[in-house]
Amino acid sequence: MSAFALKSIAFVLMVLDHIFYYIKDTPIIFTYLGRIVAPIYFYLLVESFFHTRNRKKFTIRLFSFAFIVMFVINFMFKQPMNIFLSMALGVCMLNLIEFIKNNKGNIWKILISCIGIILIICISLYTEATYLGIGMMLIFYFFRDKKFWMILSYIVLSLIDIPFLIGIPNFIKYIFLINYQWMMVFAIIPIMLYNGKPGLRNNFFKYFFYIAYPVHLIIILIIGNTINPYLEYF
Repeated sequence: MSAFALKSIAFVLMVLDHIFYYIKDTPIIFTYLGRIVAPIYFYLLVESFFHTRNRKKFTIRLFSFAFIVMFVINFMFKQPMNIFLSMALGVCMLNLIEFIKNNKGNIWKILISCIGIILIICISLYTEATYLGIGMMLIFYFFRDKKFWMILSYIVLSLIDIPFLIGIPNFIKYIFLINYQWMMVFAIIPIMLYNGKPGLRNNFFKYFFYIAYPVHLIIILIIGNTINPYLEYF
């Protein structure tokens, strides 16, 4: 499966997930399917980090769209969605890790970079992807060529909350109706089907998935507010 095919699947499922959150009475299976979206995007983000010809421009582009989403979705529509910010910070972290690798003999550069990584992690905890985004970025980066360890560590990250929930009242109901983020574990299946090829590439689709994120959210929010005008979307 090519990167384009993976990204297209993730986009469709992301739309379904957001429909569940903002349009009343949508079947819960929509958001179940949406649990695999962020992992696919973060995996492809790491792949793009390794394949891009200009990491600086790549990072700037992510931050640019993060600020656009922040202004339109976070400020104007007052919604917390901004996966671009989580992604941009994650790529910054990878840039600092690469910088450390290239400056192993300079203790001061390493120290400053480590402080930067710690700050990025702390800030990322308050973004949409929280610690899961950072965890996925590190797993997909360090185990990129070690598929067994990638799968194992990703499964552990996905199910990390489950042991702490066992024993609570109505455990099964809780993990299927309230805290179902663990379902992201199933993203490892399409990720492992990735064939390393980019797939369809042109200038239109280069920016389509960037622009489509805020646009589809705006459309869903407007539809949701029209159907249910008394719900506080804005």
